[in-house]
Amino acid sequence: MVVFTCNHCGESLKKQVVDKHKFRCRKDISVSCMDCFKDFYGDEYNVHNTCITEAQRYSGKDYVPKANQNKGQKKQEAWVDVIRSIGEKNANLSQGVTNVLQTISSYDNIPRKKAKFLNFMKNSFKYFKYNELEEAWDLLKVALKENKPEPKPQNGTTNGNANKRKIEDEVQPEENGTKAKKKKVDDEVKAENGNTQEETAEKFNWTEVIRSILVNKNNEIKLSKLKKKVLNRYKKFSGSEISEKLESKFSKKLKKSKGFVVDNEKVKLIE
Repeated sequence: MVVFTCNHCGESLKKQVVDKHKFRCRKDISVSCMDCFKDFYGDEYNVHNTCITEAQRYSGKDYVPKANQNKGQKKQEAWVDVIRSIGEKNANLSQGVTNVLQTISSYDNIPRKKAKFLNFMKNSFKYFKYNELEEAWDLLKVALKENKPEPKPQNGTTNGNANKRKIEDEVQPEENGTKAKKKKVDDEVKAENGNTQEETAEKFNWTEVIRSILVNKNNEIKLSKLKKKVLNRYKKFSGSEISEKLESKFSKKLKKSKGFVVDNEKVKLIE
């Protein structure tokens, strides 16, 4: 994977965090590749997906890469070509979807099934919205299908149709099966999304957030305002929309804690 160095502060940056780093550094993007030392300004770094290795740099002109290194490089280049083809065919992509595609272009091991793809992205990159991930998947699904090579016949027979169906099942499980298969995949997505939301809700420190808000409000605040502030913080933390289930979660956390008391529609800090 290509790694850059910020030309302003010297911090090492993986490709997917370069754009965010400009807000920390508070300067326009100016980075250099840690392998080839080439400088990039603005969005130029996006097209720099592969580079020379340390072995190539220090071994001179007689360097011969190992076979598995070439294979890995070709695999990454093929994956980047798939992502690039999406941008070329869809000129009006939203910034959010564009950011998703730019992020996954740095990885060649992204899951190729919808349920696993959505689950992986939601767990690994929590700042992406779910609708952006779904739109990116729909585009990726089509691009993967278009870029799949035709399987070669084996032993003089034609197994192309069977192999093609297998490939399409991997890329498009919701389109190449019976209604039962489609329902199974949809149920799997919903189950994984539900599990992800539940895990995220457990990681969010409800009690500490409630306490910090109360301290900032002189230890007392209206229940409705507290609820709104806490849920807004959860939304920023998880990147997901607020549901009735989360509102219920807030109420349970508030009631269970011994550090707060609800009196006349107001919440007070008692310890």
